[in-house]
Amino acid sequence: GYDGEVLPRPISDPLCEDYTVPNADKPMLVGSLTHEWRYFPNFPGRNMTDRFLRENMKGFAAANPAVQNCSAQRMLQKFPVEECKLAAGACAKLAKRGSPKMMPSATAEYSLGDGFSLGPGSGPRFHYTIDIEAANGTCGSCHTGDNRLLFGLAGADWVNPEIGESKVWTTFGDMLQEYWLSFAKTGVPSSDLGPTWKPAYNSKDVRNWAVPVMFFNFSTTASISSQTAMSSAAYPSSEAQATLTDILCKKPPVPGQCAALSSQ
Repeated sequence: GYDGEVLPRPISDPLCEDYTVPNADKPMLVGSLTHEWRYFPNFPGRNMTDRFLRENMKGFAAANPAVQNCSAQRMLQKFPVEECKLAAGACAKLAKRGSPKMMPSATAEYSLGDGFSLGPGSGPRFHYTIDIEAANGTCGSCHTGDNRLLFGLAGADWVNPEIGESKVWTTFGDMLQEYWLSFAKTGVPSSDLGPTWKPAYNSKDVRNWAVPVMFFNFSTTASISSQTAMSSAAYPSSEAQATLTDILCKKPPVPGQCAALSSQ
């Protein structure tokens, strides 16, 4: 929602309409972890997907379960299967929160805020994705894991205690801190421990949206520099982001093939 004063227009307008927010000439650094939505056990991925479609797809809320399931599955076709690489017990627990496709969909829906921030404007936008799955925490690369790195904190949800005390983990955190601090000082993130960070292409063309992106991929077996690089592909994919944005902005009706199931 928006109140017309503090928020004069809907927050989706920079992505969906020809609208440049005030102060869009300022630099911005924005991004997310690869599995943000895992952090919210009381809000499974299936609930996030259902709410997104209820709010943005015409006819979905009033449709019967067959139509709703068909519509959700057609959207989820654009998403990769989320492979859990954590310990078996942690994977079994996480599987209860949503299907292998609903979890990346929920993370992408949650992270659509990146798009609002990365929308049109003359200021440079520095976009990132962080993957700390290899740190083997019980939640993996989930919400707030970047805060743990930036503030030098441990926590079993994000990092195995043994890995959390390792040189490679602390160096990874040092690199992120250098990027963030230099951005605060100069408006351009830089680090002696990582590659040059190029600004993203901030355009309403979502199929080229928010790339290149700095991909921070923590690894216990490789050097930091070899696992951190600029990427020309959005996460989980540009096609998936475009699908969500089309639904958010165009408010389409349920797909025709799904609407045909309304009599069931």
